[in-house]
Amino acid sequence: MIWANRYREMDADLEDGTEVILEGDIDYWVEGGKIDLKPWEVIVVGDGDQAAAVERLRSELEERGWFDDEQKQRPPAFPERVGVVTSLRGDARYDIQNAIHGQDPTVDILVKDATVQGSNAPTSIANGIHHLDRSEDVDAIIVGRGGGAIRTSSVQH
Repeated sequence: MIWANRYREMDADLEDGTEVILEGDIDYWVEGGKIDLKPWEVIVVGDGDQAAAVERLRSELEERGWFDDEQKQRPPAFPERVGVVTSLRGDARYDIQNAIHGQDPTVDILVKDATVQGSNAPTSIANGIHHLDRSEDVDAIIVGRGGGAIRTSSVQH
């Protein structure tokens, strides 16, 4: 955990996947079993193995043409049923539901539970997409997880 004012004073630009070495204080809360690391120094080591793997995958998919405009499909203007791949334990499903129903309260939403964080997430998310994609009555699929502001946008299938 880094306080915003302390982060602004550090000379580090942190993003998901960035490898760092941290020096700081450790707080342990017995009642909640919570451990906090409060760094006072952050040393950026590199982009990390995970970020490098994502970049390799992006390059490979780009070579296969998966990002070409010819591959893109227009989302349905008025979907009747939207499939959502997300964790049933997180708030993202409610955020997505509220965004969809804010546009059209009659849209049916089918949620497929998936692990959206950690090493099992890619396989779990892919399985969720595959499951929903086999359903002929799902007009669009959204994959989502928490951690950001809600924006309403088009969905693709």
